[in-house]
Amino acid sequence: MGPRSTAPFIDSVVTQCQLQYGAKYDNEFPHMMIYSLPAPFYVEGPLDHEELKQTICKGLKKLEATGVDFIGMPCNAAHLYYDDVVKCISVPLLNMIDTTLGAIPPSSRNVGLFATRFVANANIYQRGIRKAGLTYVADDSWQAKVDELIIAVKSSVDDSKPRKLWGSLVAELATAGVETIVLGCTDLSPLGKDVPENITLIDATDCLAKAVVEHYKSISK
Repeated sequence: MGPRSTAPFIDSVVTQCQLQYGAKYDNEFPHMMIYSLPAPFYVEGPLDHEELKQTICKGLKKLEATGVDFIGMPCNAAHLYYDDVVKCISVPLLNMIDTTLGAIPPSSRNVGLFATRFVANANIYQRGIRKAGLTYVADDSWQAKVDELIIAVKSSVDDSKPRKLWGSLVAELATAGVETIVLGCTDLSPLGKDVPENITLIDATDCLAKAVVEHYKSISK
C-alpha cells in the first residue's frame, strides 16, 4: 500500500517465512509482486470514498494481472471497503481486520486502539472487541495524539519525534489500565517493537503477514 507501510509489511512476511517453515535460502521464499499504492488518503482531511474505492480496485486489478494467486492488502483503512473491492478481482483477498481481531488474546480485559481517525470512527475494531466480551477503552485526547503521531511518521525524515510521541502515548494508555493495544495502522508498525512488558501489542501488519504465509503454505502443498 502506502510508502511507509509497504516495506515493513514485506519484512514481516519474510520473517514469517522463517518462523513458519524455516525458510533460509533465497529460493525458499515466495515470489512476491509488490505494489506501493499512493492512494488519496488524508489523515487530517475529508475523504472521497468513491475515489478511494476506485483507486484500490485499480491497484488490486494491476496485481491480479501479474498472475498472483492471492493478495494481502496491508492497509486498515482500505478494508473499510473490503466488501466492495473484493468484487473487483477473482483471486482471494485476505481480510486484515478479521485476522487481527482473531489474534486478540481472550484473556485481554481492557483493550485500546491506535488507528487513523477514519478507521476509529468506523468502529470496525471496536465491534469485534466488544463482541469478544472485552472492554474497549478510549479517550478523545488519545485519538488526537494518534493523529499527530501518524502525521509525524509520514513527514519526519528520522524517527526521533515519532518515537517520543509513541512512548508518551503508550505510557498514557498503560496508566489508564489498558492491557492490550490493537495497532490498526500499518504506518505505525515500525514503532510497535517498543512497548513496556505490561502491554500486549497486537499489530495488524504482523497478523496479516502471518496469514499471508499461512495461506501461501496451504496452496503450495
